[in-house]
Amino acid sequence: MKHIISALTFIALASFTAIVPALAQERTVIADVPFDFAVGNRVLPAGTYRVSSMKNVFEVRIDSHAQRSTTFIMGYPGEREAGEPSKLVFDKIGNNYFLKKIVAASAGTSMIVPKSKLEKKAQEQGGPTEREDKTVFTND
Repeated sequence: MKHIISALTFIALASFTAIVPALAQERTVIADVPFDFAVGNRVLPAGTYRVSSMKNVFEVRIDSHAQRSTTFIMGYPGEREAGEPSKLVFDKIGNNYFLKKIVAASAGTSMIVPKSKLEKKAQEQGGPTEREDKTVFTND
């Protein structure tokens, strides 16, 4: 009986150690954004950004080593069409871009970024709104 309990304990621990690294992995993609854009209430300069999901798939870190900028955002699940490539979707209001949606094909998911105070203010000022669909992920 002791051998059975020891074997089951070993199997349980082996399974646990195999699962934990898989859960801890970040899904990261690289995006070249050719224009300044707002994420939350921060404006980030044009450049190459790493977009990484955190513990929760709808919690994302966006950072650029070259630009020395990092920001965290939370969103909510969005719709994703079959075969849709990984991309960032921006709303353009006047001359300003606002991150609206992140589509991650490898994860089979998308995230909607809530409107920020900056975006709401730009809309109130009456700037024309355009939806620009940019495919900017380079390594997915």
